[in-house]
Amino acid sequence: MEKYIKELSSSLPAPGGGSSSILNAALGISLVSMIANISLNNPKYKDNHNQFKEILNKTEEITKRLLKLKKQDEEIFLILKEAYKDKPKIEDALIEAIKAPKETLDIIYNFTSKLSNLIEITPKLLLSDLGISISHLNSSAEGCTLTILVNTNLLKNKDLKEEINIEVNNKLTLINNLHKDIYNNIKRKLENKWYF
Repeated sequence: MEKYIKELSSSLPAPGGGSSSILNAALGISLVSMIANISLNNPKYKDNHNQFKEILNKTEEITKRLLKLKKQDEEIFLILKEAYKDKPKIEDALIEAIKAPKETLDIIYNFTSKLSNLIEITPKLLLSDLGISISHLNSSAEGCTLTILVNTNLLKNKDLKEEINIEVNNKLTLINNLHKDIYNNIKRKLENKWYF
């Protein structure tokens, strides 16, 4: 992580915003893994062990995929940088550069749509971690959207540009709304002293 942060803060062309946004999603998913791991190791939550095992299986698989997408984003950016020197290749390189952040948005949406149920079974002292996970995922979704838009902005194919922009903006709105509801629900529980 220290090496990554050093590279991110340097003048290197990659990693950049897209890569860090995808990493942010991996951090959010990892916090949910932590919640599942802690809960599985505590007999107090044995009634929910099957749910936590299922969550853990999903989160491990998703985190691996996100880390691959992070690397893919870094590699594609370098290809895109080279494509600017060879104009006919730019359009294809831009389309490739959209793929990793776009898939990350899909992952975030699909994962978040299942998180509401997790609030009720998360141990009370880990609810803040679940809320922080939501913050990571929402920030990632917003970052990925900007990464996509900066690339679609350069597309010559205006129909494709409009199609992608509409799809991505709609997906971001859904994610923002889901995250806001879950985050506020967690915040209300943490503010309610009787909850504990």
